[in-house]
Amino acid sequence: MPAEPELRPFDAHGRHGFLRGFDRALRGTQVLLSAAGGVIVILMMLAITVDVVGRRYLDSPLSGTYETVEDFLMVGLAWLCLPAVQRAGGNVRVGIIVDRFSARRRYWLAAAPNAAVAVTLGGLAWAALERGFDLWGETTYNTVIPLSLGLSWLMMGFGLAATCLQSVASVLLPVATADEADLAHAPGKLR
Repeated sequence: MPAEPELRPFDAHGRHGFLRGFDRALRGTQVLLSAAGGVIVILMMLAITVDVVGRRYLDSPLSGTYETVEDFLMVGLAWLCLPAVQRAGGNVRVGIIVDRFSARRRYWLAAAPNAAVAVTLGGLAWAALERGFDLWGETTYNTVIPLSLGLSWLMMGFGLAATCLQSVASVLLPVATADEADLAHAPGKLR
């Protein structure tokens, strides 16, 4: 299996300044959100294991495990890891068709939908964060540890906001791969 090509972000003029800092900050945020996703997976495994062992051997399941996993942990896992998936290019495209275009056309084929996605995700993030802050004071009633009802909305909102910013970065920072001959010789210049 060939090694994954090195990704080098640059702006349209080959400068790195503000956009490079934006990309670094976004990457750091995505690492933190992905780490939070890893912690969530561990918490899900522990909660479900304690629930199953308690149910099977002690005849006393962990109260509210299903609701906690379904309403909080799964939501956090899905939405907090989404920006890293977007950065890795985990979106669907038809490579057979897209790869036949020049680098400039491929950029615009990716930039137009990414701009539309950024606007849509920005609106959804705003709504989710607003809902999360509105529900922050209300808590669950059937879990061992009372959890804020706004927590899952806030996790969704932060994940959507980070994914929105990644879509903006995809438009502002075209990515050249080392194996693309038409971009490798002139970083920052799209043909």
